[in-house]
Amino acid sequence: MFTFISNTYFACGVLFVIEGSLGIILGKTYFRGWREVSILEAIITFLLGIALIYYDLKRKPYYVKCNKCIKIFKYEETIRGKCPNCNIKTKKATKKEINEYENAINQKEVEILREEKEANNITKPKKNQKER
Repeated sequence: MFTFISNTYFACGVLFVIEGSLGIILGKTYFRGWREVSILEAIITFLLGIALIYYDLKRKPYYVKCNKCIKIFKYEETIRGKCPNCNIKTKKATKKEINEYENAINQKEVEILREEKEANNITKPKKNQKER
């Protein structure tokens, strides 16, 4: 559902930009047929479209938490607001839980990169070890 809403903001923004551009260039727009518009209406429509697109692109993801398995998911990863593992309704995660979750993800990524480097023998020798 969240993805649908997000796509709706973006689609409406693009539509408003196109309609506003047509209004600025031609002086008319096509909304249930061609109609005359003032330049002010066209500019307002164009700017509203830009604002909707900007809002959609800059919005932060919405996180939810499952009370049973205590995992945090982006809303897009759930099945209509239900946990994909437990199939029970989730609730919105707090800012503290989101920060802890993001820090854990970053730490896991660092550990994975470190393991890849060690597997490929890319690690640097420690400073206290001297080559013989």
